[in-house]
Amino acid sequence: NAVLGRGNVLSERQLFSVVAPPAAPGSVRFYWRARTYDTYNNGQWLSTLTQKKLYNPDNEPRTIQRSETRWLGSFTFISAIHMSVLFVPPQPVWVNHSGEIEYVEYPEDQREINVFRASPSITPGEVYQAGGVLNNATIADLRAAGEDYPEWVIAQYLQLDDSVTERTRLLALEITTGLETPYDKVEAITRYLRENMTYIEALEERIPVTQEPVDWFLFDSKKGFCNYYSSAEIVMLRSLGIPARWAVGYAQGEHTEEGRFLVREKDGHSW
Repeated sequence: NAVLGRGNVLSERQLFSVVAPPAAPGSVRFYWRARTYDTYNNGQWLSTLTQKKLYNPDNEPRTIQRSETRWLGSFTFISAIHMSVLFVPPQPVWVNHSGEIEYVEYPEDQREINVFRASPSITPGEVYQAGGVLNNATIADLRAAGEDYPEWVIAQYLQLDDSVTERTRLLALEITTGLETPYDKVEAITRYLRENMTYIEALEERIPVTQEPVDWFLFDSKKGFCNYYSSAEIVMLRSLGIPARWAVGYAQGEHTEEGRFLVREKDGHSW
């Protein structure tokens, strides 16, 4: 389980660095994912993608169906710390390190990998590689994508707990009134949160124990950090029938002249 929490000021300590492939689309912003969550309940996230199996990179496929809107690339990670959970591109396909994965199998040979755990653990200075799919769709592509979601997506990423308040659902409807495509609704909610909420690294007050945290963030505090922005957006999108999930890890970090991304503790992020 993961709670939204109160936040804290994070340090400059370097955790790892990443070399991205030079052929990566210029429009792509990188994130380094640790794991995802699919079930929300009153300020807590839970992952139900917990089927486990040993992972041997020599026996795992490294191919995936490509398209003009999906770009598959290989990234090199250099750790500065001891690491058991491997950081990977946002939609990981493979890593070249043995260990264990948590995952779920879907129809048509689809597999959703939630987390890679290294065995043995990664040590400072050690290098590993990971391949992942990045979204390279244009706005026109996204507007034309439609709402014909696969059944496994609907089952996994539309869950909405009874703790979500009616005024949260009504706000989502109000923000998206008159908009037709899921893309435009997502963009409108993102813009609303950016324009109406104030980003702070740590909460200054405690959430009332009787109040749902996303409700408190949207209507009372109107201040928070990434956990609150992302959770509020997911809850509102799901209330509109738009699948969404919560991911945690790190933002891309500082891009150096050598072409690496230096990722520090302060880059910790959820989206």
